[in-house]
Amino acid sequence: MSYVALERAETGGAGVAVAERPPGRRRRPSAWHLLLIPIALVMLFPFVWLVITSVSTLAETRSFPPSLPAGFPLQWIENAVKNYGDAWTLAPFGRWVLNTTVVTVQTPAGAQQAPQARLDRARL
Repeated sequence: MSYVALERAETGGAGVAVAERPPGRRRRPSAWHLLLIPIALVMLFPFVWLVITSVSTLAETRSFPPSLPAGFPLQWIENAVKNYGDAWTLAPFGRWVLNTTVVTVQTPAGAQQAPQARLDRARL
């Protein structure tokens, strides 16, 4: 069943006319893709670097030129468990999570009360 026929069947015959593409034909990338794909890769690089350094040993993170950690995937998993465990125990993550939760809950509550406060001040 074509897209137009399906649309008409779902809406009881009052569907919107949509131009059909021939089967098997894909959309061509637009000229914007030449700009957007490199920008997306540049923005993705810090996250890739973060993951790579989080599964590296300290010596591997300090080496120049930078290289991928050895021992994929078993050594990476062991390093990740050790590194994330160290980070969780050495830093006060519990306190940070609590602070984030308080700010996240209070911000919308404050935004809802702000118009009422302005109205109260306007009455004075």
